[in-house]
Amino acid sequence: MKKVNLFAICIMACLLAGCEPKVTEQKPTVLTLDVTEVTTHSAQVSCNVVSDGGSPVIDRGVAYDIYPNPKATGTKCKAGTGTGKYTCSLTELQDNKRYYVRAYAKNEIGIQYGKEVSFTTIKEIFPPKVSTGGITNILLTSATISGLIINDGGADITECGIVYSTSENPTILNDKVLAEIVEEKTEVFRCELTGLQEQTTYFVRAYAINEKGIAYGEERTFNTKQSEIPVVTTVAVTHVYYASAIISGNITSDGGKDIIECGIVYSTHQNPTLSNNKVTNGRGIGNFSCQITGLQDNTTYYACAYAINEVGVAYGNQIKIETKKNIQEYVDLGLSVKWATCNVGANDYTEYGDYFAWGETQPKEIYDWSTYKYCDGSSSSLTKYNTESVYGLVDNKTQLTLSDDAAHVNWGGDWRMPTMEEVAELINNCDCDRIIIDEKNYCILSSSILSYQGK
Repeated sequence: MKKVNLFAICIMACLLAGCEPKVTEQKPTVLTLDVTEVTTHSAQVSCNVVSDGGSPVIDRGVAYDIYPNPKATGTKCKAGTGTGKYTCSLTELQDNKRYYVRAYAKNEIGIQYGKEVSFTTIKEIFPPKVSTGGITNILLTSATISGLIINDGGADITECGIVYSTSENPTILNDKVLAEIVEEKTEVFRCELTGLQEQTTYFVRAYAINEKGIAYGEERTFNTKQSEIPVVTTVAVTHVYYASAIISGNITSDGGKDIIECGIVYSTHQNPTLSNNKVTNGRGIGNFSCQITGLQDNTTYYACAYAINEVGVAYGNQIKIETKKNIQEYVDLGLSVKWATCNVGANDYTEYGDYFAWGETQPKEIYDWSTYKYCDGSSSSLTKYNTESVYGLVDNKTQLTLSDDAAHVNWGGDWRMPTMEEVAELINNCDCDRIIIDEKNYCILSSSILSYQGK
């Protein structure tokens, strides 16, 4: 009985042993855990092989690429063999680029990948790159310098401009001029340097700043100009009378310094200077004219325009003036005054002569309040020869002073313009017969003594 039972037990044990299932090998199980320590060119990827699938893991690591679904047959970082946690250090990555990573593990059966994870490397920032451009508009105490930001270094430009010094290699610790920050890298910026010393060598560099640092362009040099005497030309002589003439001049350069005085010098001798006679006319660059008066009739004069700045005096070319011979005649009509036989500026009674504004001794092209000598641009702003306050300053002058008298200034001697009373006397005490000669209107004035033909 015992022997039978023991045999039965052995038979059953053998049957049970023969029915145990056979284990099937699989690919490993691997997890992509995390991406840390991301920099401009590197990152750390943590992974874990949780099962070898029944066959030893002979290779493991991280597959990565800039495209999704990276494979171990491509770019990868190997991390040994076996199961368990591991970390891969990805290096030589591109900055500011998105990468896709997957953990992988390989056994005899094949390769298995973990979940895909992506990350973006940090943008790499460099100091900007800037170029110093041209130097223009070099004057006594100023100049214009241009610059160009070639590259912003990957970050916004927070400041740019020009640094300058009388020593080499200027920096922002020296003098600087800020420029407006340009939006486009190819856009040129310009800075005007002012307050410089004349006739001095300056060193300049463009500069630009971003969060990474400061960059300087090439060093360039320039010399400020030296101030000089002005450049002036004697233009022309016009309206030559018996005792006066008008000389025009033109200042084309102030020499780098303000014009202190300008005008006309004249003399009966050649090459007149300030030690001779002069007439002034303001200051500043441009055209000007002066009327010289008190001349002798039938006399040769020489005149030059001149201009003065703090450096010195400059003279223009010499112009010759020959005043007319005073052959002006008068006629006695038996009145309180004698009358000229022609108008100022005319050679005889057949010519019109020149036109003058009241109180002015020079003829001009425009007769308007804006050009009148004795007002501030309007009929209500008179400064002389006014009897009513509504028209400006009241001085109650109704008779010209000799210096404002066109006849006296241009003809000299005792000649002067008639008063209103004298004109009224002429009209009231003479007969006037109007005639036409050569299509011109004339009137013949006659009195009991003499007659006068006037235009």
